[in-house]
Amino acid sequence: MTGKTVWLDVLTPKQALLMHYLSLKLRSKGYETIITCRKYDYIESLLEGYEEKFVSIGEHGGRSLSRKLAAYAKRTLELTKLINEVSPSVLISYPSPSGCRVAFGLGIPIILMNDTPHAEAVNKLTIPLANYLIFSKCVPLEAFKPYTLPGTKIYQFNGVDELEWVINYKPPKQFKEKTLSIINLDKPFIIFRPEETQASYYKYRPVFHKVLKYIASRFDGTIVFLPRYEHQRKHVLKRFKNIIVPETALDLRVLYPKASLVITGGATIAREAALMGTPSISYFPRKTPVNECVSSWGFPLYNTYDWVSLRKHINTLLEERMRLNENQLRKIYLQLEKPSTAVIKVLEELNNE
Repeated sequence: MTGKTVWLDVLTPKQALLMHYLSLKLRSKGYETIITCRKYDYIESLLEGYEEKFVSIGEHGGRSLSRKLAAYAKRTLELTKLINEVSPSVLISYPSPSGCRVAFGLGIPIILMNDTPHAEAVNKLTIPLANYLIFSKCVPLEAFKPYTLPGTKIYQFNGVDELEWVINYKPPKQFKEKTLSIINLDKPFIIFRPEETQASYYKYRPVFHKVLKYIASRFDGTIVFLPRYEHQRKHVLKRFKNIIVPETALDLRVLYPKASLVITGGATIAREAALMGTPSISYFPRKTPVNECVSSWGFPLYNTYDWVSLRKHINTLLEERMRLNENQLRKIYLQLEKPSTAVIKVLEELNNE
């Protein structure tokens, strides 16, 4: 399959980072790539920041089930037209219901990557269609068993997805300069990302406004707020001062080494920052095996599940500023793998079929 086209589909900012770095790796090995995405959050500006070519098709359907379904149907139809013309050899997805449905319908092999067994609806729509499923060894095999078919081939790697774009990172010059023009690294700042309340798996009451209010009362510095949705942006701009709400994506890996703390109601930026040695808190309201793994390896990621614990960790980390140095990080990195190791193995297996 070397020299043929690999299609990578992107639905979230995390996936944008992952698929960009996988594309770099694949192109270095002789593959051609095409990245498709949807209009949502910071995806498009993030890909632009990393000077990655992409085709944007469709958008997020919001909280409503009917609107989610309509957005999926429209995107599936539009993707079908494009992918039928491109005729890629394989799809790599994380996982995308519309991408998987198109690939399956057009007879294109599907490689899925995943670290969220709790995303039941998406997993039901995608994993049964997959030829290969790749996930971290942090996640137990049985976690994905309800979704796999007898023919699904499983590959695991000893690491987490975020290692793909954290280790040996070199920022694009223009993206770095743009980020530094917005934030003064000589003054204290916290990076804050709210919970993903419109995801199908999120069944909890939003608390980001409460968390943000507490941080603002405890921290004498700037808060960099990264909204997922427009209502979060409006809420923050109306009620808070000394806060930065970027219009487009920032190069967060330029900021992590100088941040006082990183807090999120999700997980990705907490893992990213922790993998770079910066103290981070995830207040996603349930245990996730990947977060637990990152903490167990010795990275400064703190997982909290209630308000009392969250406040305690905020107070402690703002006072102690615990951070890992480069030598400590390098020692842990040597024991871990990037997900691209598994992806390359799968593509080699496809080449030999």
